[in-house]
Amino acid sequence: MDHVAPSAPADDVERYRTLLEVAESIARHVEVGPVIHDLAHRLPRVAQVNVIGLSLYHSERRTMRL
Repeated sequence: MDHVAPSAPADDVERYRTLLEVAESIARHVEVGPVIHDLAHRLPRVAQVNVIGLSLYHSERRTMRL
């Protein structure tokens, strides 16, 4: 009897697709405002979201900024 691996449920596929979109959004935007706006629309599709925060790394100062 052949063993066929089960396919991922539709919800999981949509969740992975959305997380990929989130990663692409972060990489694509240069300014913080558009990133926050984009994430505010995408993240609720995969998780309950009340607040979005973003930490930025300043390489010269070696500090993080919220």
